[in-house]
Amino acid sequence: MARCGCSDACTCSVTGTGGITVTGDGSTGNPYVIDGTGAGGGGGATVLDVQTITTDTTIDDTYDVVLVDSETPGTPVEITLPLAVTAGKHLGIKDYGAGGAGFTQTQAVTVNPNGNSIDGSVATSIFPTDGDSLTLVGTGTDWAVV
Repeated sequence: MARCGCSDACTCSVTGTGGITVTGDGSTGNPYVIDGTGAGGGGGATVLDVQTITTDTTIDDTYDVVLVDSETPGTPVEITLPLAVTAGKHLGIKDYGAGGAGFTQTQAVTVNPNGNSIDGSVATSIFPTDGDSLTLVGTGTDWAVV
């Protein structure tokens, strides 16, 4: 079964937001993609690249949202941020576990700034609580938590 609950690769409508679709099953070969190009309105919408990871991963500038499932491998997972920081780049990271709500993930999720800083610190950040999330914005040289 796909991670989103569909029996096949997902093509789901987001309730209450016409024209937005979610496709993919969260796997490396078929990542989640949120597409709002058919949503109407004057401003258009942005397509987000949503990746699910279960192992240590160095992400690049194409990632918009990273869902970290450290429950599946049963080992800590480290995300290494891109070396080049793009000004205005938004990146969301969520420790979600494959079990969904109420999961019992106990493995650490760490974020390595890759020589840059996150809010002025070059230290690796550790998600202290299951289900934590982190939203970062690139300043052009470093990352800021928002």
